[in-house]
Amino acid sequence: MDIALTGSSGFIGGHLKKLIEGLGHNVICIARANTEKLNTNKYTYEDLFLGKVKSQFDCMIHLASPNYDYAKDESLNTGIVELTREIITCLPLYGCKKFIFFSTAKVYGEPSLHADIFSENSKLNPISDYARAKVIAEEITRKMSSELDFKYLIYRMPLVYGSNMKSNIGRLLNIINSGYPFISFGKSKSLKKSFLCIENIKTIIKYNLMNTDSIDNRVLNIADKNSIALDEVIANYKVITKSKSIIISVPNIIFQILMKIPVIKNILIKLYGNFVIDTKCINEISEINILDTFEGLSYLNNGEEKNE
Repeated sequence: MDIALTGSSGFIGGHLKKLIEGLGHNVICIARANTEKLNTNKYTYEDLFLGKVKSQFDCMIHLASPNYDYAKDESLNTGIVELTREIITCLPLYGCKKFIFFSTAKVYGEPSLHADIFSENSKLNPISDYARAKVIAEEITRKMSSELDFKYLIYRMPLVYGSNMKSNIGRLLNIINSGYPFISFGKSKSLKKSFLCIENIKTIIKYNLMNTDSIDNRVLNIADKNSIALDEVIANYKVITKSKSIIISVPNIIFQILMKIPVIKNILIKLYGNFVIDTKCINEISEINILDTFEGLSYLNNGEEKNE
C-alpha cells in the first residue's frame, strides 16, 4: 500500500515511518520543506495541495502538529486547524478513502485532583489553545468525511513516551538518568495518570493497516492498559535503568502547604494530578495486545522495539 504520513520527522512519526516501511508499504512523507531533494518519496505541503505528489494514497496518517499549549499568534490555528482542513480537502486528488488523525486527550481538560475517568463520550472541556484547536480539527474531520466520502479514525492520546522522545515525560525521566533526586509526595501516590507507550501506537497502527476496514469513522482513546501514578513511573524506571537517583519522600503535610501557594499549586497539579482516560473500546479489539506502562517502560532500557 501507499501510505501518506505527515510529521514523519517527529518522535512518533519517525517510529511509524520505520514500522510502515518494515511492513512492506511505501511511505510518502509530507513536510513543510523538502531538504532531501533526491528523496522521491518526500514532498512539501505545497506539492500535496497542488496535486504534485506522484502517487495515489491508500491511507493518510496525519501526525504533524505544533506541540505547545498556548500561542499569542495564529500558529496553533494554522498548524492544526487549517492544516488539517487543507490536507483533507486534497484527499480526493489522490483517491484517498482512509484518514487517521492523531488528536489529544487534552480535549477532555487538564490534570486535576478529581478522580474523573474520561471515555470517548465524555463532555469535552478543552482548556489550552492547543486542545481547542484539536477539537475543531476533529469536527472538521467528521464533517468533511461525509462531504468527501472517506473513512476516518481519530485517536485521542495522553502523554506519549518511548525511545528518542522529546516531551515532558522524557525530561522527567532524564532526571533519573542523570542521577538527580526526585521528590515524591505522599498524596501524589494516589493520583493516577494515563500514559501511552510508543510501542502501543505502533501495535495499533499495524492493526489498522493490516485491517483497513477498522478505519470506520470512530473516535478512540488510546493509552497503556493501566493508569499509574507519576511516582510509580519514576520508581519503576529507576529500578529498570539501575539509576543511582534518590527518590525523596516528603510528608503529605508539605504537599498540603505547597498547594496553598497558587503558582506552585498549578505546577503540582499539572505534574502529579489525576488524568485518566477510559480505553475499553480499543482493548475490546482482540487482535490488539496493549502493553501496560510497566512493560512499556522496559523498552526504554533495553532499546528493543516491536513491530520493526
